[in-house]
Amino acid sequence: MTNTATNPDTEEPVQSRELPDLRAYAEQLLAAGTQDLYRVLLGTVDRVALAAVLRHVGGNQVRASEVLGISRTTLRGKLRAAGLSADGRRKSTAGHNGTPVSREVVGRDEPTSL
Repeated sequence: MTNTATNPDTEEPVQSRELPDLRAYAEQLLAAGTQDLYRVLLGTVDRVALAAVLRHVGGNQVRASEVLGISRTTLRGKLRAAGLSADGRRKSTAGHNGTPVSREVVGRDEPTSL
């Protein structure tokens, strides 16, 4: 297993300059006066990464924890903290009969290309 992320099309290392949306999101948060920028950014990255990996592995938490390099217990804790269900969707109780419903992870207030 490699510790360097690579572009699957070119097999070249992914550089931080290829992440302008994260940089722009950080700038937006700073401009808005966000005081807990680190927590907000990490929460966003966690939600995006967890959801992407879980979709990639078909919701298999054992495989997801292996891909992420964390224990299954840690994965479950991160899912709970991020408000995500086991399939990578955001948990919500907005159902008309009070039962939980899921929706896509990326909402209107978060960058869509992360």
